[in-house]
Amino acid sequence: LFPEWEKDMTLGDAMKASAIPVYQDLARRIGLELMSKEVKRVGYGNADIGTQVDNFWLVGPLKITPQQEAQFA
Repeated sequence: LFPEWEKDMTLGDAMKASAIPVYQDLARRIGLELMSKEVKRVGYGNADIGTQVDNFWLVGPLKITPQQEAQFA
């Protein structure tokens, strides 16, 4: 489906390719408790990651407006 994802890559390469499986693996390694704590600490969007650490930014419940995202960056 995404051939550019089907190779070994650095984190920088994964960021450039928007390689979601890499992000998901990293999120699982961080864990739900720490991820939730840090998203709240930095005030990212509504800071609600729910109960699934590996897809909260894809399917919710995390929400962020374009304006909030621009201000965050």
